[in-house]
Amino acid sequence: MNEVFHGRVHVLQLAKPLHSQHRKSHRADQKRQHKEDDAVLYGVGNQHGESQQGEQSACQLEHEAGAGQQSRIHCTRLAGSKADNWWLRQSPQVLGLQFVDGIKRADRDNAIDLYMGEDYMDVLADGAWEKTFTEKPEVFTKEEKRAWLDQMTDVTLGSDAFFPFSDNIERAYKSGVKYIAQPGGSVRDADVIDTCNKYNIAMAFTGIRLFHH
Repeated sequence: MNEVFHGRVHVLQLAKPLHSQHRKSHRADQKRQHKEDDAVLYGVGNQHGESQQGEQSACQLEHEAGAGQQSRIHCTRLAGSKADNWWLRQSPQVLGLQFVDGIKRADRDNAIDLYMGEDYMDVLADGAWEKTFTEKPEVFTKEEKRAWLDQMTDVTLGSDAFFPFSDNIERAYKSGVKYIAQPGGSVRDADVIDTCNKYNIAMAFTGIRLFHH
């Protein structure tokens, strides 16, 4: 799967303003086109990626892929976790971190990962944070992270092969997935469709299986 993201920023320049009754349908057409672009992007990624791949995408940027796993749900979890991590990096708490001058990129990225994770005291403890930050950051709490992740919506998910169980949809929903493209063909397609309907997720069966080794 590969990235996905909270609504895209799209600047549209028009020769003349749209009348109010046309604006809503025009915005809907634009959003539909963006989601179609995301689905095309997933197809390109899956065509050239490893087997057992799932991708989540947003803003026409392919962010996270889960490939080479033992099962489809493991791919979905991996891609979803990567997408969550990417979105957390866009949070005000992370973007507001004040790093010391001259810090190496690898050290900065490692500090961000630690700050967002369970081992945050490794970089926030007295005697440790001074090596990385110019001022001590506040703890990024679980509640704050959950509130920020809940803002990640309109994510597009693509899979190189069908989803055999509905648990994939349950996990995808937790990462803001609203659109899914997958080949279809599972004996449990009906269960997958029912779960999509449960969460108001739009799913398209492409009929094209990109699974390969």
